Amino acid sequence: MFFENYVFGPLKYGLSDLSKLLKGGIIYAVSIFLLIIGIFLAVYPYTGANLHIFGTATNSLVFAVVALLSSVLGLGLLIVLNGYILKVIKLSLEKSVELPE
Repeated sequence: MFFENYVFGPLKYGLSDLSKLLKGGIIYAVSIFLLIIGIFLAVYPYTGANLHIFGTATNSLVFAVVALLSSVLGLGLLIVLNGYILKVIKLSLEKSVELPE
């Protein structure tokens, strides 16, 4: 009874629409990738290494701007995905059988 209610039931509900699961997984992977890139670019100028792009050493301001944009976009995607997850939880508490769009 425990496994039926708390393990197999939620798995069956979450896997009921694989296209939505795949879209959510892609959004999650992209947002984590953007956050990792943002962290890397924010820390990179302090490592002491010189990255040469187009024959000139890049400015740390460029790294800071790209890191900020990447992090904000990654966080935005995570916020959207968490909103969808909250909607799934709300609908499952209301005994809905379908995943939301």
